[in-house]
Amino acid sequence: MGQLMEITYEYLDSLKYVNEIKREIALPTVSPDVVAIVGPRRVGKTFYFFQLMKPIKDYSVYLDFEDSSLVNLRFDEVLDAINLFVEITGKEPTHIFLDEVQKIEKWESMVRTILDRTNYRVFITGSSSKLLPKEIATQLRGRSVTYLLLGFSFREFLKAKKVKVEKVLSQIEKAKIKRLFKEYLDFSCFKRRKRKNIKRIL
Repeated sequence: MGQLMEITYEYLDSLKYVNEIKREIALPTVSPDVVAIVGPRRVGKTFYFFQLMKPIKDYSVYLDFEDSSLVNLRFDEVLDAINLFVEITGKEPTHIFLDEVQKIEKWESMVRTILDRTNYRVFITGSSSKLLPKEIATQLRGRSVTYLLLGFSFREFLKAKKVKVEKVLSQIEKAKIKRLFKEYLDFSCFKRRKRKNIKRIL
């Protein structure tokens, strides 16, 4: 229980470091009970979670099941973690964020239990190689919607670089964009793909 309390404090403190580079996923205002974000490793699923949580951090519980302190957490102990959040903050959460949920045995039972016993909105992430959209829909009995998160698009990459692209570009500006596109290909998750003619994006 002491470890859970420490993790909860760390989570609340960490949100102040989340930047504002919004990803190109538009979640619906009204959604099913569970929103699942899946994708390859290291594309920013956890960071995207943090962006979603930032405006509602006072009413959100976040659990990262890749954290060594939570490796042996049983699914029934997740409700204890929610109660711990109330104990620490004095507020009842409205949103539950479960990161890398497939690490927990019988995760689907855990999520259904939360849905059946509470009115919380639940968000989960998982690796697309281990948590398939069809599996999520089947396990949660139609109470979920799944979104695929990939690496930064070039537009997102430019936002991270604080580069604003005008509709009409000078030759110098085009040259700068071409250089950034080469950098994007070198360091993005698509770097192993064959480069196409850069002129096509301008």
